[in-house]
Amino acid sequence: MTADAGTFRPVGEEVLSAAWGRLTRYTYDLRLRDGTWQRQVREVYDRGHGAAALLYDEAADTVLLIRQFRLPMQISGQDPYLIEVPAGLLEGADPAERMRSELMEETGYEVGPLRHVSDLIMSPGSVSEYVACFTGRYRREAQAGEGGGAADEGEDIEVLHVPFGAAMEMVRDGRIRDAKTVMLLQHLALERGGRMSDVVLRPPCPRDAVDEVLHLRLGPGQDSFVGAIRQMVGETRESVDFHVIRAGDEAVGFFKIDRAYGEDSGFAGPDDYGLRGMLIGHQYQGRGYGRAALEALPAYLRRRYPWVDRVRLTVNHRNPVATALYLACGWRDTGEVAEGGRSGPQAILELPLKLAVGGSAEV
Repeated sequence: MTADAGTFRPVGEEVLSAAWGRLTRYTYDLRLRDGTWQRQVREVYDRGHGAAALLYDEAADTVLLIRQFRLPMQISGQDPYLIEVPAGLLEGADPAERMRSELMEETGYEVGPLRHVSDLIMSPGSVSEYVACFTGRYRREAQAGEGGGAADEGEDIEVLHVPFGAAMEMVRDGRIRDAKTVMLLQHLALERGGRMSDVVLRPPCPRDAVDEVLHLRLGPGQDSFVGAIRQMVGETRESVDFHVIRAGDEAVGFFKIDRAYGEDSGFAGPDDYGLRGMLIGHQYQGRGYGRAALEALPAYLRRRYPWVDRVRLTVNHRNPVATALYLACGWRDTGEVAEGGRSGPQAILELPLKLAVGGSAEV
């Protein structure tokens, strides 16, 4: 419902540009709250309305995002390669149908039903556009086309399959700043009950701050895989950084990053770092915190250790549940085995930290 003549009186308008969108200068009288009238002049940009969609692969627990160059960000001195949800202009089409065609064009995925979430007003001070926002489901292996956008329109779109927890960490650390993308990710977090978005990884702690995790308990037989907690947090080597996993105000776990892993392990490159002793306290297990922490870990490590290409770890062959979880969260089985030690043979896994450039990638 627009304002009536009792509060708004148009005076005139002048089209300043109509090359792609339309930029118009409007003159009008507006009645203020105190009852007086004021003449105002504003410029409004109209390029039509749009649609956007966040697709979620429930089995893989990933979201489908894209990365592309945005000139306004370049002009304003910011990183121009934005991570976003697929989107496009309606140009008079039905929003859901237009979104399906945009998804195919930009990502190569055909989708079924899309659920309408909201019509977002993007920048009401100067732009008339709203964006119809949707959520839907996809399966990564069901890609039907190449995607990448319309080459004749200058689009060069990179497709990203991002673990949900990592995407939420990217919202927290500012790597995802596009408004519609942030809103749709937060909407998905609410639909999931906020379980993943509750988990936060904290930076290296001073040695005297590790007492906050001594309340954590090990499950039956777990010490054969990770060692006693006091022993684990009592690490004295300067090359080992201690990190806390928090859910809300509680410390629910921790992990250690060994910066000398490549020198000490005997099965890693000289520049490799190592993940040691990742633990969720027994009293907090079964709530999804371990998976959430692992999904947030790649983005967290890239931010804290941007010079590192990969991280390695070992997992006991008698702990297939942990191995499966690491693999589901982006770690790769190298096929190598670390022999010896009190726990027996260990599978060697690695996590690449450098993002792929071009084509389909996983963050």
